[in-house]
Amino acid sequence: MLTDPGDIVLDIFAGSNCTGYMAEKLGRRWMAFETNKEYLAASAIRFTQSIEEAKRVYNEFIKGNSSLRLVNLRGNTGTDVV
Repeated sequence: MLTDPGDIVLDIFAGSNCTGYMAEKLGRRWMAFETNKEYLAASAIRFTQSIEEAKRVYNEFIKGNSSLRLVNLRGNTGTDVV
């Protein structure tokens, strides 16, 4: 309601990243921050094509990757969750 397509939405308490998901769905770019590594890794389910892919991303991140890149599978420029 307060942004236009192409704007950047910032969520400093991302949790499971509902805000990022909806921002992307509505054509906004977004940045999400979360201190709980498990919450952030679990948000992969919102941006992957399958449960298996979400599990793979989750496990890779939990094992020690310092950042998680979720590639936007809907044809936009891409999504970074760090």
